[in-house]
Amino acid sequence: MKLCCDGGKILVFPLDGSHWLNMKLLIEALHTRGHQITVLRSSTSWYVSEVSPHYTSINIPCEQPQNMEDQAFMASFLNRSIETRRHEGTVWAFLAFYSNLFHMLGQNQVIIASMLTTMFENKTMMRELKESQYDLVLADPALPAGPMLAHYLKLPLVLNVRWLPTGEAHFAIAALALITTFPQLFLA
Repeated sequence: MKLCCDGGKILVFPLDGSHWLNMKLLIEALHTRGHQITVLRSSTSWYVSEVSPHYTSINIPCEQPQNMEDQAFMASFLNRSIETRRHEGTVWAFLAFYSNLFHMLGQNQVIIASMLTTMFENKTMMRELKESQYDLVLADPALPAGPMLAHYLKLPLVLNVRWLPTGEAHFAIAALALITTFPQLFLA
């Protein structure tokens, strides 16, 4: 580990979409403090830029974009969510909203699992990640990728999170210690 006044090497595994906006601000702040940042991104991402003055990127080849990267899918998801909100307060609205949300998340997890398989089966990429001697992995807790990668590389994990549907995220996941625990989102 580096001295506190030296910049560290940080490997970032973000979630695309709105989650990236918060992560990007954090990355920019870390960069201004001298940290070297590498971002793993899907080759289909339209939020996480391949080129940035604040980080270098590594593309993970993906045959299919995550549904959060698909404009038509997101428009449909948002339209269904808005329609559900019009019936706010009813049991039907509650069930429809969460059904829509978990359907979207489930579809996305299948695509992310494929991306992770591609990444972990790429022996060259994994060797290069190990040899790069990162100091930690910064990840979004909505994906299993960050914890899996940190575990594989034997690196500390920092989760970047603001909120969960079940409440304030800092309290919901602050006690996570084991890779086998699940954030509250998956237990609710």
